[in-house]
Amino acid sequence: MADTGAPGDDRAARDGAALNQPAPQDQEGRVQVRNLEQEDLVPEANVAANNVDDGDDIDSDGEELLVGGGTILLSPWQGDIDLNTKAGKMLWDEGIKPLETKFSGYGKDLARFLADLKNRAEKCQWMGILTFPYRRTLLKNYGEITMSQVTMARDIRNATEALTLAQARPRINSLMMFYFLYDSLGPLPQKKLSTKLEDIQQDGPTLLKTVLDHTFVATQASTFTIKEKFYDLSLNKYKWNVFMLNQDVREKMADLEAAGHASDQTDVMISLFRAYNTSTNEEFISAVSFWKNEWSAGSFHDVEELMQRADAKYSELKDMGTWGRRSNKDDQIIALTSRIESLTKNKQGTNGNGDRNRPAKWKFDRSISSGGTLKKNDKTYKWCEGPGHNKKPMWVLHEPGTCTGNSEGRNQSSDNDNPQFSKAVLMSALKSKGLCSEEIESKIQAIMAVMES
Repeated sequence: MADTGAPGDDRAARDGAALNQPAPQDQEGRVQVRNLEQEDLVPEANVAANNVDDGDDIDSDGEELLVGGGTILLSPWQGDIDLNTKAGKMLWDEGIKPLETKFSGYGKDLARFLADLKNRAEKCQWMGILTFPYRRTLLKNYGEITMSQVTMARDIRNATEALTLAQARPRINSLMMFYFLYDSLGPLPQKKLSTKLEDIQQDGPTLLKTVLDHTFVATQASTFTIKEKFYDLSLNKYKWNVFMLNQDVREKMADLEAAGHASDQTDVMISLFRAYNTSTNEEFISAVSFWKNEWSAGSFHDVEELMQRADAKYSELKDMGTWGRRSNKDDQIIALTSRIESLTKNKQGTNGNGDRNRPAKWKFDRSISSGGTLKKNDKTYKWCEGPGHNKKPMWVLHEPGTCTGNSEGRNQSSDNDNPQFSKAVLMSALKSKGLCSEEIESKIQAIMAVMES
């Protein structure tokens, strides 16, 4: 039997001959790359393997391959989608696949939802129908873009007669996005949409704008409230977690940008420096001071860079186990606070038998005298029903009805009963040490945090 050659030689010969033929092009000038045995598009990786041998066909940006004057796409989503083919149907199924984590409809989950949507939109080439004049997008500037602008773009899209696959692509994208979005919503937003589906007309951008309008309120009052919160940032409000504080700031900045009221970078920087300085960790505060000097010298200006530095330092201190450690100064202040509390308790005059200042039981016994007066221990007592002595009727030495304090006419509440007493004394003591107001507040917050724990 004659030698017919190695298996696959004929296939290789056919492939080589086919690849030497001019590449067919569609009406838009794109190369139509077909499998030699099927009519479906072959993956771009196979095309690159068969046609690129020395890299000469890759442009300077590395973004596309050139063969015979046409462009070989680096992603199947960059080409036309023909739903009559197996490849087109596969792309459709992949595009409408919903997110695993459904959007709850609450503002706290909006940033995550938009991030997931952006990934899908960039992958599936949906950004064209999400972009509006002045390079605004529904993913970022949803507070500025009006519903009328969205529906106008939808009506133009639907009114355009599609004679080619390329012309039909915007409507295919819109419908894919609609199914993807609707199935990615939780029960609450789906319920809100139940009466508006007819107006949405199965249009992805219109559905997205409707969901965002239900979630985000872009009013002057809401943006003012958000900006106001920047001036009240403090680590103790985030349980001393730098990650949580920074993430909240990022979300607030995104909300303001979406509404067209982006915060000034300098204002946010100042607010962050003030917030970081409320930390009780001296090493972290030293790092913040160094960053502030760099910022003042113009070494960096970006808010995100500052937050990344703070995140990294916080993570480092947490890993070292030194983030929650108190400084020697804080220990001294806590000891001072304990001493003040001890003195406060001693001043209240308590002992093993109870409060020495508590009135004798007979003073509350109305039956020991039928009249309004009582002579006892060479003193004349009168029956008084308050408003002093906690409004408890008792025998007293003052004129009935003239009291505002305890049984002997003294004010029943004192500085010792005031929960602010220890803090006030502590603030006075700290001021005498020459500390500034920010240092005093930081130390007091540290003490409160320790006491709470």
